[in-house]
Amino acid sequence: MSFSPDLLGCDAADRIADLIADLGDTADAIAERLDTAAVTGRPGDATCCPIATYLHHAEPGLSGITVLPDRIEFFTETGDDEHLPTPEPVAEFAARFDDGHYPHLIGSPGHAGDEW
Repeated sequence: MSFSPDLLGCDAADRIADLIADLGDTADAIAERLDTAAVTGRPGDATCCPIATYLHHAEPGLSGITVLPDRIEFFTETGDDEHLPTPEPVAEFAARFDDGHYPHLIGSPGHAGDEW
């Protein structure tokens, strides 16, 4: 499901929250889900981490996705600049990924599968 051009920011935030919840409730569960979906990213780059890659591929209408320790920022197709709080498991996953704990997820931001 992709965003329609007139989707409101609050609807986009709800959709992103649902997508993130689908990843799992621990850093390791998130890593496993991303690995299953063949999602990769670059450590130390909040716009190209596996979470940002996952969200971009799951909802191509998003742009400027940035996964920070305290919030996830994005733009909708309507140009709305939105954000939502980063759930603790996602923040933990991102920190561990940046520290090299999930080397199998390091690569050019990409997605090789259809496991969304």
